[in-house]
Amino acid sequence: MDTDLQNLVDHLEKHHLTVATCDPERRLQVTNPISTLLSEEIVLKRGRYYTGFDYEIGERGKEEACADRIAYLLGATTEAAS
Repeated sequence: MDTDLQNLVDHLEKHHLTVATCDPERRLQVTNPISTLLSEEIVLKRGRYYTGFDYEIGERGKEEACADRIAYLLGATTEAAS
């Protein structure tokens, strides 16, 4: 897996979100384990992260900020757990 994408996964997991890699490898399925209805597909394309509905989350290289935005969208804590 791409190192930036793995970095995003690591930050998402700090928010206690469940992350699964999909095929192709630049696609993630992120779910709030409290409710599986709170789920979003995240795609890396053209150096930016987007939701499955083409909502731009942020740019590659800023994975921590992107994880914060995704956590907010999925109703998870906006601060990473220690």
